[in-house]
Amino acid sequence: MRLFLLMIILFSLMQCNRIERVPLLVTQEAQNTAGGRVSLKAEIVDLPSGYTVIDHGFMADTSNTNPTIQNLLKPLGATETANTFQDTTIIGANQNLYYRAYMVVSINNNNDTILGNVKVYQNNQPPTIRDFTPKTSYIDSLIVLQGINFSSIASENIVTFNGVQAEVLKASIVSLLVRIPMDATSGRIKIQIKDKETTSSEDISILRDFWTDLPPLPDTARTEAMSFTIGRKAYVVGGSIPFIGLFRGTWEYDGDLNKWTRKADLKGQNRQLSVAFALNGLGYIGIGEGAFGIRFEDIFRYNPITNIWTRLGDFAVGNVKSRSGATSFVVNNKAYMIGGIYDDGGRKVSDSVFVYNTSSDQWSFATKYPSGGRSAMIAFVIDNKVYVGSGNSAPFGGAPNADFWEYTPNTNTWVRKADIPSARTDATAFVIGNKGYVVGGTGNASTLLNDLWQYTPQTNTWVRKANLLRDKPRTEMVGFSIGNRGYIATGQTTDSSTTKILHRYMP
Repeated sequence: MRLFLLMIILFSLMQCNRIERVPLLVTQEAQNTAGGRVSLKAEIVDLPSGYTVIDHGFMADTSNTNPTIQNLLKPLGATETANTFQDTTIIGANQNLYYRAYMVVSINNNNDTILGNVKVYQNNQPPTIRDFTPKTSYIDSLIVLQGINFSSIASENIVTFNGVQAEVLKASIVSLLVRIPMDATSGRIKIQIKDKETTSSEDISILRDFWTDLPPLPDTARTEAMSFTIGRKAYVVGGSIPFIGLFRGTWEYDGDLNKWTRKADLKGQNRQLSVAFALNGLGYIGIGEGAFGIRFEDIFRYNPITNIWTRLGDFAVGNVKSRSGATSFVVNNKAYMIGGIYDDGGRKVSDSVFVYNTSSDQWSFATKYPSGGRSAMIAFVIDNKVYVGSGNSAPFGGAPNADFWEYTPNTNTWVRKADIPSARTDATAFVIGNKGYVVGGTGNASTLLNDLWQYTPQTNTWVRKANLLRDKPRTEMVGFSIGNRGYIATGQTTDSSTTKILHRYMP
């Protein structure tokens, strides 16, 4: 009996010795490298005889706490012996990286995947700016920041230029696309991500207060055209060559692409001195003057999506309908028309202000301009207040004006403000941020002007800025803003010739 039991025990021990060892893989602690990358490490602790490693590497992810084959980093390939191996990856600021090692082994023509234990690495390293381009730029332009430990969530990267916060348009853990803010100045760039921050090692140079040449209107030079802006595109319509002819073509200028595109012609007759404005994503052109001084009362609406002009109801308020040389503005989602020249037993200058109702497609009387009849004025809107001034008080050859007024539509009240520093008519204006700009026009003694003036409503002050390019005076231009940049186009120069220029102003 004892012999029988001994034989059973011996047989059992022999069976135990025949149980095969399996490969053992251990994921180790990750480390941050000097280059900002995360170094992952693992060790093949045991590779029994007969096993061959045909591939190995790491699985890693910042959100999946149990990384799988879908989270595979680059394969490291085959290896012949047990060893320590590593790979590197990169993650954003304040992110967790969940990772594990893996290896694919073969034995007896069968493959199997061995997974290591899951580890977690938390990136507590601060962001670092390694470079930025361009080194010299201007407001409202784009700059690329390159570095490490950025957040891939744009809003988590707080980028400032000398304390002025910028808009981060796109973000990855190694680069940021940033729009330079309006009030930025030259100096260092700072990035803050939660409680970590960094500052660039060199200054960015931000240019201010200058004009640049852009591609001119790809059509006949002209003056007294009209313009409106929808989004980041401006539309220039009509205009004339004095004593030669008028136009009704529509040109679209794309401020992002810096490109002109021909669009559908304005319906109706060729014209100049019309009002133009944009409202609810649609453009409007109305009234104006045609051949032989004939004034119009028709109104047209432009849809930029369909590229179609549609005739609306005519301007008709009281007995006088047609007019030219009026000025328009949009405030509180309503369009207004002020002043202009009309015929009523003779040529006269209007002091009336009219408001347009889009629902009824009708104009109605709103108020009167406090300085009397006026044509060829400038107008711009800041913080739901309208600023109007300059212009001509006489239908023929009158002296230009410098008076300047603030109009509040909600209370229908006017307040006199600081005069424009020099009288003018046929000037143009645009708004950048919370400041208005008045440029060029015709001054006293029919002198054409080349100056640019900046108006600040908060302080009621005017400051002179950079003259037009090459100090060349211009009048009867169109003016508009796209983003934080001002533009002027077309117009007439001192030698009485028309122009097709397009200039951009950087404040």
